[in-house]
Amino acid sequence: MSSLEELVLSNNPIGGDLMSLEWHNLHNLVILDLSNIGLTREIPESISKLKRLRFLGLSDNNLTGKLSPKLATLPCVSALYLNVNNLTGELNFADDFYRKVGRQFRAWNNPNLCYPVGLVSTSHVPYGVKPCQQQVTLPEPGLRTELANGNMNQNSQFVASLGFTSYGTSAGIWWVSLVEM
Repeated sequence: MSSLEELVLSNNPIGGDLMSLEWHNLHNLVILDLSNIGLTREIPESISKLKRLRFLGLSDNNLTGKLSPKLATLPCVSALYLNVNNLTGELNFADDFYRKVGRQFRAWNNPNLCYPVGLVSTSHVPYGVKPCQQQVTLPEPGLRTELANGNMNQNSQFVASLGFTSYGTSAGIWWVSLVEM
C-alpha cells in the first residue's frame, strides 16, 4: 500500500470511520477522495502525515468533531472538501493556509463550524462558514440598576461584544461602536 498514489472511493456506501486506518503506510498518497461513503466519527490528526497529499475530499459524510490545525501543515494540499458533515468548533488555521487553498477549501453545511472573527480575512474563509459568536458579558445585577437609573460613573462598565466593538464614556455620555466585518 505504500506505493498507492490515488484512493478514490466516493459515492460507495462503505461506511466506517477514519480513526482505525494506519495513515503513515499511505505516505505516497496524492489524492484521497472518500466523499459520500457514510463515514462517521472524527477526522484523525494522523492524516496530516500525508505530506504528498494534494486533494482531500471528505464531503457528504457524517464526520464530527473539531478540525486539527495540523491539516494546515500538509505542504502540497490545494483542495480540501469537508462540506456537508457535522464538524464543530473554530477553524484554527493561519491566514496563509486559507490563501493557499483559496475557494478550494469547502466547508459549508457544517452548522457548528465557524471561523474566529478578526484572525482571518473574510475574503479567505471557506464559503458558507459563519463567523464565531462573540461572548456577551452582561453587567452585574447591581450595575444594571445603576445603568437603568442613569447613575453611570467611571467605575461602571458595560461590555457587549458583537464583532469588533469599542465603548467608553465622554463627558458622562456612554457610547458604543459596533463594526461588523
